[in-house]
Amino acid sequence: MDRTVDFPGTRLAPTRQAGAELPALPTPFTLTSRRRRLWWHCFFIGLPFLVVSLYLLFNAADRYEASSDFTVQPLVQPGAAGLAAHDAAHLANLTQPAAPGAYDAYIVIDYLQSPDALKELETKIGFLKRYRGKTTDLLYRPEPWRILLRQAYSGRKLDIPFEDQVGYFNQMVQLSYSMNENIVTLDVQAFSPDDAVLIAKTLLDMGEDFINRTNIRVLIDMVQSAEEQVKLDETRLNQDHVRIRDWREGNDDLDPDQLTALVTQVIQGLENNLVAARAVLMQDSFAADSPVRRAAELRVAALTDQIAKEQQHLATMERAFASKYYEFNRLKEDIDFAKSAYESDLAAVQTLHALAEQQEIYLQRIYEPHRPDKPAYPQWWLILPLTLLGGAMGYGVIRMVMALGREKWVR
Repeated sequence: MDRTVDFPGTRLAPTRQAGAELPALPTPFTLTSRRRRLWWHCFFIGLPFLVVSLYLLFNAADRYEASSDFTVQPLVQPGAAGLAAHDAAHLANLTQPAAPGAYDAYIVIDYLQSPDALKELETKIGFLKRYRGKTTDLLYRPEPWRILLRQAYSGRKLDIPFEDQVGYFNQMVQLSYSMNENIVTLDVQAFSPDDAVLIAKTLLDMGEDFINRTNIRVLIDMVQSAEEQVKLDETRLNQDHVRIRDWREGNDDLDPDQLTALVTQVIQGLENNLVAARAVLMQDSFAADSPVRRAAELRVAALTDQIAKEQQHLATMERAFASKYYEFNRLKEDIDFAKSAYESDLAAVQTLHALAEQQEIYLQRIYEPHRPDKPAYPQWWLILPLTLLGGAMGYGVIRMVMALGREKWVR
C-alpha cells in the first residue's frame, strides 16, 4: 500500500496506462492543410462576394423599369344576324386550342423584338442615344467589350454594329406572354425614369399600329377578292339573262310558265263554275222534271267535259314542250342561283367596306406604363445572398470531386 502524500501546492501528472497513445501534436502538414482550406474558402466564397460588392458599390448603375400589360382580341365581323353572329364567333373562339387572340399576341411580341421595331423606334425617339454615354456600368453598357477595347486603343468613338444594338435592345426590353390570361407584359429598363416611360409608350403605339396595319391589309385583300367575285357573279347573271332572252326569241317569245298558268287558270275557272252548277242541282226546291234543273244538269255535264278536255290539252302540251320546259327551267335556275350569289357577295363587300372604314382598336391596354419613382435594379438583397450561396455550392462541389479523386487514387 502506497502511503506517500503529495506536497502541498503540487499535483502529480497522471501516469500513462500501458497501451495508451499520447495526443497528436499539430504538425506543419496539418497547419498547411488548414491554411489551404482557408484559401479555398476565400477563393470560392470571399472573393466572389468581394467582387460583387465592389461592383454594386462603385460601378452598378441604377436602372428604372416601366411596365405595361395589354391584350390582343380577335376582330369579330358583324353579320346580318347582329348579336347572333357575335355569339357564334365567340363560341368558335372557345373551341380553339389556344386563347382567342393568342396567335395575334405572338405576332405582336415577335414584331416588338425584331430589328424592324428597333429601326422604327430609333427613327421616332432615338433608342441608342438614351443609353449610350449614360452609364459606366460594365455589364449594362450598350457597347460590347470588343468595341470598348477598340475605342480605348484608337482613342475615338466607334459605331456599334446593328446586330449588337438588337441584342442590347432585347436585353433592355422584355416581353412575356401568359396564355391562361391572354395578357402580354412589357418591361422596359432605362437609366432614367422618363426614358423608360417614353420607350414603353412608344412600343405600345408601334404594336397597335402594326396590328392595325396587318388588319387593314387583310381587309383590303378580302375586299378586293369579294369585289372580283361580285364582278364574276354580275357577269354570270348577265350571261344567263342573255341566254334566256335568246331562248325566248328562238321559241316565238314562248313562256312555258305563263302558258301553263293560263291553262291552269282556265281549268280553275271551269271547276268553280262546276261547283256552282252542282250546288244548284242540290237544291230541293226544283222538281225532277223542272226546266231549271234540266238546264243545270246539262251545264254540269258540259263543264265536266270541258274540264276533261282542258286537262288533256294541258297534259298534251306538257308532253309536247317537255324538252323546252326542261331547258327553260334550267335557265331559270341558273338565273336564280346567279342572283342569290350576287346578292350574298354584294352584302359581303358592303360589310367589308364598313369594317375597313372603322378605326378598330385591336390592341387593348390593361394599364399604361407609369413613371417609376425609384430604381428597380440592381437588387442588392437578392444578388449578395445568391453570390454567397453560389460560392458555397461551388466550393462544396470542388471539395467533393477532390475527395472522390483522392479516394480513387488511394485505392
